[in-house]
Amino acid sequence: WRTIYDKLNDEKIVLSKEEMDIVHRIRQGKFPDRGFDPYKDYTPTSQPIIESLHNATAPKRSFIPSKHEEKMVARIVRAIRNGWIRKAEPEDTKPKPYLIWDTDSSKSLPQHHIPAPKMKLPGHAESYNPPPEYLPTEEEKAKWALDAPEDRPYDFIPMKFDSLREVSGYDNFVKERFERCLDLYLCPRARKKRLNIDPESLVPKLPSPDTLKPFPTECLVTYEGHQEKVRTISISPDGQWLASGSDDKSVYIWEVLTGRCKHKYEFDEVIDVVAWNPNPETPILAIATYEKITLVHTTTASAEQHATVANLFSTDCGDQEQVKIKWRREEEKSGTGYRMVIDVKKRMKSLVWHVKGDYLAAASTDSTSISVQIHRVSKGKTHIPFSKSKGYVQKVAFHPDKPLFF
Repeated sequence: WRTIYDKLNDEKIVLSKEEMDIVHRIRQGKFPDRGFDPYKDYTPTSQPIIESLHNATAPKRSFIPSKHEEKMVARIVRAIRNGWIRKAEPEDTKPKPYLIWDTDSSKSLPQHHIPAPKMKLPGHAESYNPPPEYLPTEEEKAKWALDAPEDRPYDFIPMKFDSLREVSGYDNFVKERFERCLDLYLCPRARKKRLNIDPESLVPKLPSPDTLKPFPTECLVTYEGHQEKVRTISISPDGQWLASGSDDKSVYIWEVLTGRCKHKYEFDEVIDVVAWNPNPETPILAIATYEKITLVHTTTASAEQHATVANLFSTDCGDQEQVKIKWRREEEKSGTGYRMVIDVKKRMKSLVWHVKGDYLAAASTDSTSISVQIHRVSKGKTHIPFSKSKGYVQKVAFHPDKPLFF
């Protein structure tokens, strides 16, 4: 079935596999050669193609010297012979002299171009169709006419037009252009120097911890004695004694340098706050427990100061301003003296002494009229500064010099 008849040569020819493949590819509408790439990338060549654009004979002027060039060369030769054209002299390489004692102030500084300041861009008021809030009323127009020119917000009255072609000519156009030219011509210009500062350089550098010594690096004294966590501490005015209150319902008086326990006071409730009287003549310690404030004699002073405290605690507490808050005197459990107890009816979270040591301010964190109290130790009386609640009080304080209470 691969045999075909050739009429021209009158013979039968048997087709090979390659020839049969070409026949099949032609029938399918493909290229006969299987290796032919019809979409090969075009690679331009760098060699120019020299082709003649016309077959005309070359003109005579292409191989005969030009008379114009001959005249120009003769003119140059004549100028050289007459000395009109000279050879360029070489530059002087010798060092130039300069003044040893002269300063740079005599040299003229380079003049830098400073551009003119730009004009302010027009706003909504300059528009031919401004928003309604920019259109003045009749009263504002009358006020604008009465004001001085320098006090007016604008040099014109904003107006509204339906289209730009309805806007008439501006009367002050030539005047404003002339003033602008005067400003550019007469007003001096100065270049502002901008500071190129790195923001990181403005932040102060933290010192090294080695340069901050001495600071606490080791434990010097440990005050051991409390069985529960310590809630509050207070230092005596002379710095010799330390008072600490704990959840074990006890208050300790410590010697600061040695850690020796001077005295121990026991109570029925958890200790909230302790505050040492700032007056050295009255060594009194204020202790706040549940709805009570106790004033105890610390026995850390001289005999004269002990007598002063004893006289304070012997004050009659019968005449009291506030019936709700009562003062009473109790005997120490150890039998060493007396203590003054104030039934404040609130759990106090802050105790502050006046600098003279006669007034004690107490504050509770609830919002009632008696949440802030001022107690006077020498009279055994309590004063309520606020008749109504002022909110939740967090802290109170006395001014050190003036009769002010915060």
